[in-house]
Amino acid sequence: MSAVPFNSAWLWSYYRQRQKQRQFLRFESKRNDWSLEMSPRHSSSDEDMDWLDASLMNLESNNLNCIDNGTCKIEDEVNSDSNYSDVNSEDEREVESASDEQTDNEDKQCDETLLKVYEMKNRECIVFLNSNLNSLKNGFCLEFGNIICTCLVGSITINGFELKEAQSVKLFTGVGKRCRHLLRFSNCRSVKVGKKEIKQRFKTANINPAFIEELQESISDDETAVTMLHLKKFESFPLIVLESLNSDVRLWEKTWFRFDSFRKRVPMNAVWEEELTQSLLPQINSSSVIIVCGPKNVGKSSVLRWLVNRVLSSDHKEVYFVDCDPGQCEFTAPGLLSFAAVDQPILMPPFISVQMFKNHTFYSTSVGGTNVSDNPDLYLMNFKQLWEQALNFLDFAGRKPIFINTMGWMKDIGLQLLIDIINFVRPTDLIELTFERGEKKRAYKELTPANVRQMNCWSIGCPTLDENEIELNYNYVKLELLKGREPKSSRDAVMNRVNAQLAYLSLCEEIRFKEFSDLQAHQYKLSEVFIHVVYECPVDKLLSVEIIKNSWVHLCRVCDEIPKDNEDIHILSELNENMCLGSGIVRNLNVDEGYIEVLSCESTEKLDLVNCIIKPMGIFVPEQLIGNK
Repeated sequence: MSAVPFNSAWLWSYYRQRQKQRQFLRFESKRNDWSLEMSPRHSSSDEDMDWLDASLMNLESNNLNCIDNGTCKIEDEVNSDSNYSDVNSEDEREVESASDEQTDNEDKQCDETLLKVYEMKNRECIVFLNSNLNSLKNGFCLEFGNIICTCLVGSITINGFELKEAQSVKLFTGVGKRCRHLLRFSNCRSVKVGKKEIKQRFKTANINPAFIEELQESISDDETAVTMLHLKKFESFPLIVLESLNSDVRLWEKTWFRFDSFRKRVPMNAVWEEELTQSLLPQINSSSVIIVCGPKNVGKSSVLRWLVNRVLSSDHKEVYFVDCDPGQCEFTAPGLLSFAAVDQPILMPPFISVQMFKNHTFYSTSVGGTNVSDNPDLYLMNFKQLWEQALNFLDFAGRKPIFINTMGWMKDIGLQLLIDIINFVRPTDLIELTFERGEKKRAYKELTPANVRQMNCWSIGCPTLDENEIELNYNYVKLELLKGREPKSSRDAVMNRVNAQLAYLSLCEEIRFKEFSDLQAHQYKLSEVFIHVVYECPVDKLLSVEIIKNSWVHLCRVCDEIPKDNEDIHILSELNENMCLGSGIVRNLNVDEGYIEVLSCESTEKLDLVNCIIKPMGIFVPEQLIGNK
């Protein structure tokens, strides 16, 4: 006999009647398939009561208890003959068609609550998790929300990072139709605590004392095994600016976070985690160099983030990240290769990482755009320079694990460039992600050390081994993408790049108190800088001046020994090795007065080092800023 949930309208009516008496709302979920939205409450007026409809919209299929200050409990109505037309989702149909044995097991588990959420009025809440239930082993996910999560009791793993007691992390999902970044909660480990100890944990978390007293009434005096989390909405000014510039990353007005049962597909799965835990993680040390490669949309970035988070959960407090994918950069604006230090878990989409890790990027270089097929030599030349700079930094700061992200171009020139990178870096471990057989035709051999030695590279064809050179050898790990994963589209890639550009510009200090159109631009004398427009064919001076106006540019430093002609505008005919100091938008270019103005979020000291302004190919000013010239 299956339990029938309350109708949300009934709960909404009940809540309206008791709003003036209650100080917080408590939700309990005992079923495997559930979702929960928490929304802000402002007052008890009729106009502000609609938030509850949004919160309960996805709770129709749950065994839900609503408790008012621990005194009034609504029990589930039982009606085995009722059939609800609301049950339309695939997960709910699976529950409806489950065997009697599975139903009996669920009924036995209903005596223990899977999840409890106590919400405060100031966008804070306490979450209790019961890890004794088998249904929690698969975990659940944060579908959207920007929050600070503190573990008060026990521990839990979030996208590979183990959050232990008294630890806090910032979680971002980048809410939007095409840029949501699901965060998976798993491996919940509970600890037995009593009522007094729970109260003490509340005090250490600086929770409102009035809320603690109300919450104590709903906690039993017996010791219970729980994992307890404190969630609080996180707001930063760059994030607010980013949300105002792009509605795709704006939080829903009536919801500040949403949990969902782990029935939806997220990039990392248990099979991959088990394989990496057994074959790779035990071998990672301070000398490890790990390359992750594979075709587009197979999950390279997700695997890298998970690995970085797992390593940061261990004895390593910091790792290094080399990003070789100019089309989907992890920590910079698009079109760059970068070397960064990571000392906190990556629990956010890449465009938020641009804001969070900007000061952790030690070196970056421009490859002239997102598509390297037009100039593979420039890509390879600047990667080698980047790697040499990284090695010099390691000699100074000490060796730590290095993770290398690669492009998804796994055929023709792209594959040859990857072979060059493998031969040049000589990794200790290589993870290759592939689609299952039959999903997509494989155009190359497995990237084992033996096969790579026989494959052609872009720079010198088939490499030969020098007498003093160590033979290429590394630990090879192959992961296959499971069928049914929803692939990304080219539209997603474009939106990720646009969001990274907007996130970068939102770091401008003056944007806190000025309109975008009023921001002060940095002025360069045309006689002191080179201008280079990346295009499929050479571009003359007059056309370069027109193209670079109101365009997205890379602000770089090239070799000082490059001679300048006697013209009023210096055009760099060929781009070679360079150090990128930032990105920006050309606000104004006046040939008669001999100056060019560029808007960027970098410091004046850094912008003064720029001697070359590069217009990359395929990267444009975001359309959200077109009206703010």
